Amino acid sequence: MIEQPGPQQAPSPNGLERAAALLAEAAQELSRIAEQDLPPGVAGEQAQALADLWPHLDHATAAWARAAHQAHRSAGRGATGQPNLEKWMQTSAGIPASNATKLAATARAAATLPDAQAAFEANEISLGHYGELAHGVEKATRERCTEQWPEATEFQAAAEQRLLEVARLPQATCGHIGRAVRTLRLALNPDRADQEFRHRHEQRSLNLTATPGGGFYLEAWGDALHGEILRACLDTAPTSGDERTSGQRRFDALVHTLTWAAEHRDDAPTTSPRKPLLNVIVPLGRLTADQNHQAAGAAEKALPHAEPARTDTGTLLPDAAVRALATDCWLRRILTDPASGTVLDVGRTHRLITPGQRRALQVHHTTCAWHEGCDVPVRYCQGDHVTPWSRGGSTNLANLQPLCRTHNLHKHYQATRHHPPIHDPPGG
Repeated sequence: MIEQPGPQQAPSPNGLERAAALLAEAAQELSRIAEQDLPPGVAGEQAQALADLWPHLDHATAAWARAAHQAHRSAGRGATGQPNLEKWMQTSAGIPASNATKLAATARAAATLPDAQAAFEANEISLGHYGELAHGVEKATRERCTEQWPEATEFQAAAEQRLLEVARLPQATCGHIGRAVRTLRLALNPDRADQEFRHRHEQRSLNLTATPGGGFYLEAWGDALHGEILRACLDTAPTSGDERTSGQRRFDALVHTLTWAAEHRDDAPTTSPRKPLLNVIVPLGRLTADQNHQAAGAAEKALPHAEPARTDTGTLLPDAAVRALATDCWLRRILTDPASGTVLDVGRTHRLITPGQRRALQVHHTTCAWHEGCDVPVRYCQGDHVTPWSRGGSTNLANLQPLCRTHNLHKHYQATRHHPPIHDPPGG
């Protein structure tokens, strides 16, 4: 007689019970060590021993996450009541949202990112590095160009290697990996970055609310470019004997700047107003090349290596913001090593629009030259290239017009990136 197999038995809980007992024992031992007085001369040695212990905690946490991933995947949403592993970690284990997101990514990455998993197991990267990398690969994979990368697994492998190079660098931090992820996402989909930038600009707002105690509360939000402009305007270095906090200095700078602007609102300046100093590092290819054309004509499939534009504080800027800034700025050629980024040579600066050309624009125009009409006085406008300088437009009066900041940015958000020049009638 053939014996029929019985129903599949559930895994024994003994393994989890043993794991819980071992972790409890380890916690008790560490608590005992923490309460002991250290004899002279051993504090440094014990500190190093505690640092060497941390990877074991990382590995225990990662193993717990993989086990939780397996249990959640097998049980399904109906049994856990949560749509995904991240939510389950937050509600059932009390893990903060940001930690849960990256921890869940490492659990899934064990099967999809073998090189990163191996580097973690060999203690080449920490769990924090692994979480940033795995979460970054997931986000970049969702945002990839499916025409160039139809297979997600092929893209994941390429992105994994790019980010793993950063994670393995000496003194690499989670911040370095996070920046590499943002750089990769922006380079992969510059159009989406422009759309997000435009959305944040359109959603810009500032609220000034009176508080019951006689004070006020100020909050503002917007896009990264204007955040950097505000930072450049408001961040001031402390002087000798200045006991104000950085926040107090920014507050005083804001009040001083707005007060000065209100007092001089009707003045006719003899020279152009001084602009806040904002340093933006732009690879030449970003400023002059057509990114879509480059992507369509690529000879072979590869992740883009061109760095996006960034400010000297590290904020990444999409191409639309760079094109808007490039209408009226100071340019300086900086030659760098393409591999290390080391500065090899720095050239002299030159102004894209000269003071004489700016004065000529103020003579021929009274307000912003936006084609739909705008009443912002010309003295508050920026010099704009009708045909963008980045697309070959020349810097002469026939190709220049004054635009206020809002319409200058809006022009570069438009799909056509161009609108007809507005010319005053002869003699007017």
